[in-house]
Amino acid sequence: MKRIVRLTEQDLVRLVKRVINESDDDDEGKLIDLLTSKDIDNVKLGLMLYDSQDIKVDKYVVDKAKAYVLNKYLIKLSSFKVNEFADKLGFGDWFKGKNIDSLTRKIVRFGHWNKIKDEVLYS
Repeated sequence: MKRIVRLTEQDLVRLVKRVINESDDDDEGKLIDLLTSKDIDNVKLGLMLYDSQDIKVDKYVVDKAKAYVLNKYLIKLSSFKVNEFADKLGFGDWFKGKNIDSLTRKIVRFGHWNKIKDEVLYS
């Protein structure tokens, strides 16, 4: 019989930190593996760890992971919710007639990630 265990975010971060610290490989390499994964859950976990750890990773890798997660999040929303999301960040007028990829790039490029990361990562 399988046992279901519920972990809080803090428990999960502690568990991943312990696994990373027990391994022989370097932390940066593991974090890059998470951030460049095709599995959305791994990328989310990588971004959570990136925020909580002091591991240096190339900005391009982190921005690409942020864009990937944000794009997947916006695709799940209805058109109305995406427009509401853009308005909340001050991009409402600019976003009209544009696609989700444009909004994703603008959010990541102009540093609005910190305003929305909790909503995106924990949805």
